[in-house]
Amino acid sequence: MEVKNTYKLLRHARSNPACAPNMNHLHQDSSDCKLKLKDLPQEVHNTKWDVIVVDGPRGDDLEAPGRMGSIYTAAVLARRGSSNSTTDVLVHDVQRTAEKWFSWEFLCQENQVSAKGNLWKFRINGQSNTSRFCSPETSLVRY
Repeated sequence: MEVKNTYKLLRHARSNPACAPNMNHLHQDSSDCKLKLKDLPQEVHNTKWDVIVVDGPRGDDLEAPGRMGSIYTAAVLARRGSSNSTTDVLVHDVQRTAEKWFSWEFLCQENQVSAKGNLWKFRINGQSNTSRFCSPETSLVRY
């Protein structure tokens, strides 16, 4: 997924039910969600994560692979588990458009607990049966 496709991938995720957070599709090769990271080991999907750090792929050029899939996958993995569990997700280089848009869309402003320089920290509650990433009041404005 190249950075130049950021907006197209965001539109795809918004219109495709296979990209909803309650879908247990990340470990299925048949998923229609283009944001899903492929070829992750099954143990990644089976683990309840305390912390996830998104700092790759490099994403520093329009032709470079971007972090859109990494942020999306972190958001889905962080929501797995019971409602009394949390996962901290840290996203680096949020001064860049792709990282900022995808963090707002999938990790959600209401979950942001800190920002320092180019690093944002989100605390995500486990909600494996949710149908939305963000509350309607804080969802990224549709453009």
